[in-house]
Amino acid sequence: SDLRVGFEADLRQQLTRQAAAHSDHLAEVLRAQQRELEAIHKVALGEKILAERDNFKSEIAAYVSRLRGIEAAVEARADMEKQGRQSQELWLACQSLYAAIKNGQPGAEPGEEQLRPLATELRAIAEASHSHPMVTQVLEAMPDEAAERGVWTEEALAQRFDKVGKVCRQVSMVDETNATPFRYFVSHIQSYFMVGGTILEGDEVDPDKLDTFKLVDSAKFALENGNLEQALRY
Repeated sequence: SDLRVGFEADLRQQLTRQAAAHSDHLAEVLRAQQRELEAIHKVALGEKILAERDNFKSEIAAYVSRLRGIEAAVEARADMEKQGRQSQELWLACQSLYAAIKNGQPGAEPGEEQLRPLATELRAIAEASHSHPMVTQVLEAMPDEAAERGVWTEEALAQRFDKVGKVCRQVSMVDETNATPFRYFVSHIQSYFMVGGTILEGDEVDPDKLDTFKLVDSAKFALENGNLEQALRY
């Protein structure tokens, strides 16, 4: 009985040690499995984080490219609008100069009273052009007299040419060698009977056959039709 009691006590002690060892072994196995699962999870998580980071970088790069494209388009549109506004301002300034040259002083009778200094209009064109090289070159070629005094209008030039044309016809026979009163008288009488004729656009012209009457009549015809440049040639 004593041996049985001792044996049972020893058996229970051994079973307790085996149970403790088994429990420790299970705990160690579980810890090992936990470490392994954590490592696998960490690797998988790292791969997913890298993949998401790459996707995020790609999306950010796409957004940045799109934003830069929008900025470039906005800047180009703003530049176009700026150029369009400057062109419109320059066109208006040029129209103002054209009106000043064509009409002179508003309400004035054709003549010297109609002369209008063009300095204000020329300065407005210079400001509207923003120092454009071509516009600057054209403005520098303008005579100072036009800016300070003004220029004759086409209407005034046409009216003045009526008198100039008559005088040219009346003294057509007079030159530096025969400026006698009789020559003046004969030339004046001749002017009432001579017909020069008008040179039309496209006509063949022989300079040797041109006379005062034809030149005056052609210049007058060009003025009446608004072709000041051709009238100036005649």
